[in-house]
Amino acid sequence: IYMMFLGLSLLRYVPDRNIQRVARVILLLLILQIFLGIINVTYLLPLPIAVAHNVVAALLAACAMILFYL
Repeated sequence: IYMMFLGLSLLRYVPDRNIQRVARVILLLLILQIFLGIINVTYLLPLPIAVAHNVVAALLAACAMILFYL
């Protein structure tokens, strides 16, 4: 919920284009993360989907770090 709020707030209130790009990536990754989580629960944790879910979580964390340094 926090990442969604962060991405939407950055898109709406920050005029810097680099930050807006990162905000769009955050929102895209968040949608993918939710989708992968639903698939994980539905299909009882298949390993490739679970690994992809963890990779997207790492990418979301990396985006948060990028925002910290912009």
